[in-house]
Amino acid sequence: MHRRLAVLAGLALCAAAARAHADGPAMQRVVLDRVELEPAPLMGYARLRAFISVVDLGAGGKVMDVYGDHAWTFKIGGAEQHIPYLAGVYDGAGANTAIVIIVEKATEYDADLANIKALLDSEILQKLPPSTQVGVIGLGNDLTLTKLTSVKNAQAALGAISAESEPGAPALVAAVEKALMWLRNAKTEPEDQPVRKLIILVSDGREKSIEEQRDPTAEGKQSFDTSKVSAVANKAGKDGVRIHAIAYTTGFKGPVMNMGELAARSLGTIRWPQTAEALPDAIRKAGLEVGRQYVLTLFVDPDAVIGKKISVVAKVSASKTIESNDVKLPTAPTCAKVECAADQYCADAHCVTRAVPHGTGVLGWILIIGGILAGAAASLLALGFAITKLKARKPAPPPGVVPGAPTGVQPAVGAPTGAYPAGVMPTGALPAAAPPPPQPAVIVGPQLYFMTGPRTGQRIGIRHGFMIGKEPACDLVLDQDGFASSQHAQILMDTAGNCTLFDKGSTNGTFVNGVRVTQYALTHGVAIRVGSTELRFLAQ
Repeated sequence: MHRRLAVLAGLALCAAAARAHADGPAMQRVVLDRVELEPAPLMGYARLRAFISVVDLGAGGKVMDVYGDHAWTFKIGGAEQHIPYLAGVYDGAGANTAIVIIVEKATEYDADLANIKALLDSEILQKLPPSTQVGVIGLGNDLTLTKLTSVKNAQAALGAISAESEPGAPALVAAVEKALMWLRNAKTEPEDQPVRKLIILVSDGREKSIEEQRDPTAEGKQSFDTSKVSAVANKAGKDGVRIHAIAYTTGFKGPVMNMGELAARSLGTIRWPQTAEALPDAIRKAGLEVGRQYVLTLFVDPDAVIGKKISVVAKVSASKTIESNDVKLPTAPTCAKVECAADQYCADAHCVTRAVPHGTGVLGWILIIGGILAGAAASLLALGFAITKLKARKPAPPPGVVPGAPTGVQPAVGAPTGAYPAGVMPTGALPAAAPPPPQPAVIVGPQLYFMTGPRTGQRIGIRHGFMIGKEPACDLVLDQDGFASSQHAQILMDTAGNCTLFDKGSTNGTFVNGVRVTQYALTHGVAIRVGSTELRFLAQ
């Protein structure tokens, strides 16, 4: 009976959380948490950010990878659109977050409470950005309350919760209502910025109002009024608060359906560790769902999207996609709820005036950009002439060094020249009377251009499975980079030569154009940062 209740709860969650694509697996779902639309620096465009959770309920709430060609597709106003996007994860998004952690402290939790608190601290609280607002509620017959505060203060409040000495039914609905009130009033600096709102709930699902209806002497089936649980769950969903429920029943049959109801109606996730040994994995996955939420950034024509419904389709395998719920876009791009003037864009929650003369049209932009490019080209010619003259007066290079800039793709403005053929330094000493070394062969196909570090100006060709990291076996060895991991990132290439960058669980993250990513479909010219090494991807 216990197992059947949990399965029913999971199925209810799937049905409420997202509608699956025809070929999508039933226990996998995609939730479009929220969208933001604000004026962009690019004249005539708005920046749209979509926050998306992708979870496999059949694997205990595992956060799923979304990858490959056309990993994300958008539906705006019901029409499918393939819009260029930048993919990242929530940890690197710099967004505002408010979380309330509710932990049951009933006598039945006495043996496991210390372990639960330690896991919530290590797997969730310690991994939150310091700016996160956190509230803590000890759930029992009475509630222990700590309003939204700093992460450090929340850690202390969590550690102070102790199990109740007398048996009693937990006031689950009252605890969730209190958390919703705090989250509804969450403040930001500056004010009125969007906030991601979450409840992490660890409980067996018992609720005082329901327990009081039970008659232990009654025989046969009993019916109970669960309307209060459904009502508070609906309120959470309306407020945009996701309840991530960890249904831990400490060896007895708790009402798991209450936990499933709270998660399903709020578009959250339910996880059901059936033993104390399974608790760490469940809480760790809940923490990953917080930090590894996908963040997609794209630039759109605001007039074409405002007021329309948007959904996303995620490619979870080579042959399967899942469509999310839909969310209505705002009626206008705003910056902390303020509509900027036509010549302004949003930066750090403030409307900023563009440093461009009024009336600059398309032709004006072309002339401005053309002037910049012409100036850059002239600077490069002058730089190249100066370096050539300088090298002519220098002695021969040391063994293993091949001078000369690579051909085929122009280096970035101000980048020093010099490269090694195919990204590999030649070995062996040069003979004393050796002729001038030949120019390196042109690298054919995708390559990486070094923007910083001792190899600045060099290029290295890419193959399928190209590994970047500190290990000597990597294709690009960053043994001098103190911020790189052993196997930091990898690039995979399809048969058409398209490249996708994957972070390999590195400590300090992989960044594309300044945004932390787990995977990213590389396009010509994007900037990549691995550890402290900055690279540029060149498609040819």
